[in-house]
Amino acid sequence: MPLDDREQQILAELERSLYEQHPDLARVVGKMKRAGTKRLRWSVFGVVAGMVIVLVTFTSQTLVALAGFAVIVVSASGLVQALMARNRVGNDEGTEANRPRRDWGNRFRRS
Repeated sequence: MPLDDREQQILAELERSLYEQHPDLARVVGKMKRAGTKRLRWSVFGVVAGMVIVLVTFTSQTLVALAGFAVIVVSASGLVQALMARNRVGNDEGTEANRPRRDWGNRFRRS
């Protein structure tokens, strides 16, 4: 159901207000929508397709079932990476908690 003119005007006003008052939040929210959606969908499709291949062929065609299992493993790996990338976009890379620690080895040295 499309928005009428008044609703579109209110939505545009809210968006403009968000960009003016909280530009960092607007940047993060804008990135979250685009973060690996296509990769996530293809990975889920690959896992499901691999499961179907394995279930259909595991008794009759062992090599095809192994190929299906390989599809599951590769797709699951892509799924994990897509989810991790999506999680990273929501975090601000400039904060102290998200910076890599270069001095982690100093904790274990004796003084």
